[in-house]
Amino acid sequence: GRRLRSEGGAEGEGRRVLGEWNATARDHPSACIHPLFELQAGRTPDAPAVECDGHVLTYAGLNARANRLAHTLRALGVGPDVLVGVCVERSVDLPAAVLGVLKAGGAYVPLDPGYPRERLEYMLADSGARVLVTPSTLPLAGARRGVDVLCLDRDAERIDAGSEENPES
Repeated sequence: GRRLRSEGGAEGEGRRVLGEWNATARDHPSACIHPLFELQAGRTPDAPAVECDGHVLTYAGLNARANRLAHTLRALGVGPDVLVGVCVERSVDLPAAVLGVLKAGGAYVPLDPGYPRERLEYMLADSGARVLVTPSTLPLAGARRGVDVLCLDRDAERIDAGSEENPES
């Protein structure tokens, strides 16, 4: 490649390329992701937020889905200091599950559905998660005692009965 020289006009160009163009620092709000997502959903409700395998969720749709899950999780006791395992394949359900946990006030424990069942069970037990969000088709749907399992498909009616309103943080 071409080297930037510090002589003549190249010095100014070098300063501009390395300094001015590279000055990408920005002030970001010191807020959690879910309230920022709610603001975006209010600004662009009909814009696509998630697309996967031909399924598209708008910001309003994703926010409503996450809110219903959040209210259901709160009914299970999820709030601050409560860990929730999320074992969901990459789909439109994954961001809804993560946002739902955060909106409920909990913290999510990512569990990769591609891992062997024994590894997932160990991670779930070791994390101390009290609730698990997963579809019934994945290996952790029959998780061990002491963990409330919320299956996105099997418990869809229960989840869909939850409020679509943003939960209080």
